Amino acid sequence: MPSHEQLAKVAREWILKAEEDLQSAAHLLNVRTLSIYGTVTRYPGDYEPITVKDARKAVSMARRVRLELRSLLFTDARTDK
Repeated sequence: MPSHEQLAKVAREWILKAEEDLQSAAHLLNVRTLSIYGTVTRYPGDYEPITVKDARKAVSMARRVRLELRSLLFTDARTDK
């Protein structure tokens, strides 16, 4: 039977993993929104014109996703994951 320390370590690892998964899910929602925006509005079609406010929001989301991805890539490179 595992010791209390081993169980606590596993529990901490699971909590960290769950927090990472939650952050990833939030970013995926942004990515999905950007994907829809990028594929639907990129080509001519029958849809409402994009407002400047919506365009700025899309750019802001894209920048946040880019920053997060860069931080993850550089973290992985430093820790040799």
